[in-house]
Amino acid sequence: MCRDVIAKGAVRLGTPPEVGHAEVEWHHLACAAGFWPEAVLSMLGTDAFGEDGAAARRMAARLEVRRVDLDAAVADAKRGAWSEAIDVLLSAWWSTRSPEVAERITAISASEVERAGGIPTGRALEAFVSGLDAEDALQRGLAIAAAGRATKSAMPDALSAALTGPPDPRWIDLVLPWFDDPPWQNAGFVWERVRRIVDRLADPRVKPMLDVLRQERAGIAMRYGWDGAFELEAWVRSHDDAWFAAQLASTVPLDDAQRGALRALDGLLERRLDRTASAAIRLRDLYEAAAAGSADARLVLADLFAAEGDLRGEYLQLCAAEPDRRVRGRLRELEQHHWRALLGGLAPVVLKRGLRLEHGLPVEVVATSRRPADIEEVRSALEWASVEVLELPPPAGSVEGVVQLVSPAAVRLREIRAVLHPGTLDELLFAGPELPSVRSVVVLETAIRLPPAPVHGACRFPGLERLVLPPTYPTDVRRALAARLPRVQIDVHLPPRRR
Repeated sequence: MCRDVIAKGAVRLGTPPEVGHAEVEWHHLACAAGFWPEAVLSMLGTDAFGEDGAAARRMAARLEVRRVDLDAAVADAKRGAWSEAIDVLLSAWWSTRSPEVAERITAISASEVERAGGIPTGRALEAFVSGLDAEDALQRGLAIAAAGRATKSAMPDALSAALTGPPDPRWIDLVLPWFDDPPWQNAGFVWERVRRIVDRLADPRVKPMLDVLRQERAGIAMRYGWDGAFELEAWVRSHDDAWFAAQLASTVPLDDAQRGALRALDGLLERRLDRTASAAIRLRDLYEAAAAGSADARLVLADLFAAEGDLRGEYLQLCAAEPDRRVRGRLRELEQHHWRALLGGLAPVVLKRGLRLEHGLPVEVVATSRRPADIEEVRSALEWASVEVLELPPPAGSVEGVVQLVSPAAVRLREIRAVLHPGTLDELLFAGPELPSVRSVVVLETAIRLPPAPVHGACRFPGLERLVLPPTYPTDVRRALAARLPRVQIDVHLPPRRR
């Protein structure tokens, strides 16, 4: 159902309820043209649209042309109007349901996510989404990708928002995670929307997941007992090989000219990604120069950030200014209330405790996360290049995965402090890419756990000079480490008091 009010007297098209006595879902004429282009076209020449007939004919005429004219998407892409290119591709996909067209829509959206520097997590996600324009097809892809990162409690609203407007092949990115980890705590609400997305898209990527769910269908209703579980079982049974075959049979094949247009679009997209990669490389080189102490690089970096509306631009400019009362006051305000914005790509995992900035860049951080997705996201963040001291407290009592935060991008990292059990210390020292800059590893406390089999191989920190262990570490572990690290000074210390 369209979220915006439909004006009194305006033409509306509706879908009857699938089951029960639910209300008819009404749509604006523009949205309906996206849902049912053939139906809209077939009604031309009748009095079905009444006074809106002229507008309907103009809309359908545009739809008629755009759904087959993929050269228009190429022309839009050549002039850098990628949002308009996606509009053309969406119109083509509505009419043809071609997987080839859907693949290009997804690829262009993925390139925009890369240009945006990825999708933020946690509190930054809400601010990111609020700044997007849902009317822009390119930014709508960012919104869908952001909804895919939402927590389970926020996902129902994200799904409801995604179902407004015409069908979009990018919706499938919202659906797939739910099959991997079903949200049984609010399953009735969510699965009703998942069913609608699957029915509208008939995307073959869903089929293997439905096959798995079909094998478990006997226990769904009895095990979870929520309203609508029996309908879900019936729906899963009906979406078998024959259903998908029938849906795919209605796909309109593309002709040679249309496939040629898609190949031309691929070339333009490849060049767009190359330019994005080149810009990212230049930014990384500039950041590394700023981290190495170049004042000129910091000023250029400040201008780049400021031009993008990034608070780090203002912060770097203030750090380089004369420290009068106004400057010091604004610096304190940014550090106290906007400290996450000053961390850039490290924001999802860095805590405020222990954070130290120098010349506007993070040099000492305390980082942890319970979400593997966050850890994977930040490993390549360019902001690691300025970090010199990294502390790794365990998230909620667990140390699993935390050592993955020791990023190969941390080229200036000299000291690691962590709460580790012997097995994870082994992983930290002997597994992963080399980091020659690390000179010291300090184990703050022992996390109680039986150690796994030792990791074999050379130490990943060839410049390591000192390893500090708490007295609770087993003597045989200390001896084994001394034998494997003959050039490293191994000390024992009492655990520090918690701050």
